[in-house]
Amino acid sequence: MVDYENVGAAHGMHGVEYLTKRDTLYIFYSQCCAKIRADDLYAIRESGCQFYAYKLLNVGKNALDFYIATQVGACFEKDRGVNIAIISNDKGFSAVADFCKVKEEFREGCVVTASNIATGLMNLNDPNDKKRRAALAYKAKMLDLGEEYVKFSQQNEFRMKLRAAFAGTCYEGLTEQIMELVQGDTPESLRALYMDALRRFGRTEGRAIYHILKQIV
Repeated sequence: MVDYENVGAAHGMHGVEYLTKRDTLYIFYSQCCAKIRADDLYAIRESGCQFYAYKLLNVGKNALDFYIATQVGACFEKDRGVNIAIISNDKGFSAVADFCKVKEEFREGCVVTASNIATGLMNLNDPNDKKRRAALAYKAKMLDLGEEYVKFSQQNEFRMKLRAAFAGTCYEGLTEQIMELVQGDTPESLRALYMDALRRFGRTEGRAIYHILKQIV
């Protein structure tokens, strides 16, 4: 549930591309925030999620907050084990999350607050969402810039070796696919590399690619 008036201009939709057809997205907005980025709307369409947008009818203090709180209650009445992320920087929504912990029949579910969709999805606890949470957590992970630059440079160097090794062969256009094949393998795992080449490219082409590849890995 997105408090669009609150986070629409503050990257609140970050992570929308991780929604799936299992999700339901509610956007609550007013006249002062009635525009949405084309790429966000495209991501919503591509996700296949159920999508609802509710515009504020009458201006009033915290009016959209009441809309959201009401929808939270409606969702719990429909499904006591529902997972809900309220996307807003309004600290008052913590009271909604607290009430759902206090109300015994709502304790099967989960309500969290977050400043954007990605963080909201990471904070939920649906056991069926472990893979998505792991992917989001990895993307949010802080990495050592120096170490990552070394890896980047090594990958580029190896990509140049690949291009040189396969230049003039009928596999010259498969450089990126072959690069994917090699990543994660080491000289000690040539057997695994060979089998993977057969699976990806077929017996004849896989063997030919492997025999060239093993000279440079």
